[in-house]
Amino acid sequence: MKAKRILSLAVVLFMITAQKVPAKTIPLGNIRITLNKNEPYQIKKEDILSALGAETKFESIQITKLPPATSGDFRKNGQAVLQNETVATEEISSLTFTPYPDFLGEVTFSYLVYSGTRVSNEANFTLEYFNDIQKKPLEPLYLGTEQNIPREITL
Repeated sequence: MKAKRILSLAVVLFMITAQKVPAKTIPLGNIRITLNKNEPYQIKKEDILSALGAETKFESIQITKLPPATSGDFRKNGQAVLQNETVATEEISSLTFTPYPDFLGEVTFSYLVYSGTRVSNEANFTLEYFNDIQKKPLEPLYLGTEQNIPREITL
């Protein structure tokens, strides 16, 4: 009877320890890059590394959400990128987004990073397109006067 209890206890302990423990996720930040209109952008491994922070190695990324088709072409080696497509680290520089002529505004795709044993949270990669005269809104400029009373000047 005592041997049967020990065996039962061993089975229960094995069942508890054999359950999969979720892998720790890799923290991943969003990326935002500002470009002039009509300027294609080639994704770089360094872009992804900058979003990873302390994590320095990864095996691949997975494109989880594509940019809107109305904004431009997102391609890998000249072929359209597919949703949920996996791109190996050494192939990241083959990803290029080319905006349609005169496209202005933001375009975003979402992705995950895989390290081989861990996966990141989903993050956004945003490209902002501006024309030559359109710029981001300027912050108000405050200048002191003789009485040291600030005046707001909007440009």
